[in-house]
Amino acid sequence: MLHAVRIILCLTMVFAYLFQVFLKHPIAPTVVSILTAAVILVSFPYISRVNRVVSSLLFIAGTYFLFANGNSISAYLKAIRSNTGLLSFFVVVPILSIPFRFEKYQQALKMFYNANIKSKKQFYLFTSVISYFFSALVNVAAIPIVLEIVSVNTQLAKDRILPKVLLRGFTASALWAPSFLSVALVLSLTNVDWLELLPPGLFLSVVFVLFGWILEFNNITDNFNIFNEDSLDFDRKSYTKYINQLLITFILLFASIIFFNEYTSYGILVIVPIASILFPLLWTIATKQKQFFKNELQQYIHKKLPDVKNELVLFGIAGYIGHAISQYSNSSKVFEFLQSLNTLHPVIFSFLIIIIIIAVALIGLHPLVSVTTLAALLSTLNHGFSNVYLALTYLSGYTLAVILSPFSATILVTSGLFKISPFKIGLKANLIYSLLCALISSLCIGIFFF
Repeated sequence: MLHAVRIILCLTMVFAYLFQVFLKHPIAPTVVSILTAAVILVSFPYISRVNRVVSSLLFIAGTYFLFANGNSISAYLKAIRSNTGLLSFFVVVPILSIPFRFEKYQQALKMFYNANIKSKKQFYLFTSVISYFFSALVNVAAIPIVLEIVSVNTQLAKDRILPKVLLRGFTASALWAPSFLSVALVLSLTNVDWLELLPPGLFLSVVFVLFGWILEFNNITDNFNIFNEDSLDFDRKSYTKYINQLLITFILLFASIIFFNEYTSYGILVIVPIASILFPLLWTIATKQKQFFKNELQQYIHKKLPDVKNELVLFGIAGYIGHAISQYSNSSKVFEFLQSLNTLHPVIFSFLIIIIIIAVALIGLHPLVSVTTLAALLSTLNHGFSNVYLALTYLSGYTLAVILSPFSATILVTSGLFKISPFKIGLKANLIYSLLCALISSLCIGIFFF
């Protein structure tokens, strides 16, 4: 019964949030605050014990900051709804991935591999690119989808390098793709427009993908055929049709997001939730895949949405404490300490922030908490850094923390798929890669985007 209540509250919160954005009714903010608090409360009993402790401590700290600053009840309500856009984003974005889970697209990609990939080095580069491509569309669901595509060859599916390739391709798109919560979070914290972030984010993500492949280049030996063509019951004409359809769908989705971001006053936190609701419906009408859509929507309501619990609580409480810190620090001595950091070189400052986010994630604290806290503290600092510089720094730290931390959902999902310890598949396999990427990223950010 409580699960059903939680689902209803989550969807009601989303529509109340959109109602507030478009209609600007004076009572709407209060309603949104109450619904956000209700969603967090009903989700709280279902989250992990560690997250219950962390979120409780953060809530107590945030309440203390607000109380110590002498804020009124309206400030508490504003703090609790400060991340409602992100919670709404998290609730509906899984719907956006429905068209891209269509099995004909996966079969077509298997045929593409079979027809075009002639060496193991090509296989790993293209697998990384496909992982990068799908993660921009379906987020963490990209990992099992891409693994299914490459599993036609059982030997390659068990290769020790494959998890690295999948993870590195997946996390790189978290530097720019609007379907990632990390991007939505950082844009909201830094007031950067997505189109401002897109070019440098794409540049850094391509650097990450290519660097990951180069790092493993000497460990890849071409000593067997990639696929068995007889294993795929799919003619070339159909495979070309569905590849083209997939590309058109991808282009239309991102073109529509770019268009509305450029020509309306609404940001990603409004555009993407609306696209998540409307785009799959339009795709279903255009492709006449009503039964597929119905099945996927039922899967979303009964499986995916109920599983969204840890994220709702953590993102909600992170917004609460972030707002509280930003209010409190203006009247505290923290400002004086932060001002002393102003002497650091942009490259060193960026690298330091990235390492802090990674280090905190390795002890079990989600990077959204550390990024939100850092952004709130640094908002009080007269540092002279551009907002794009800060956004890229936070995203680089967030991305590399996700690929390293044995507690991240991405690592846990990949660990389960490959039956490998989270510590081995995350920290051990990607530590050198991540540290080098942190250095490369801070150099690029400090030199080109300062």
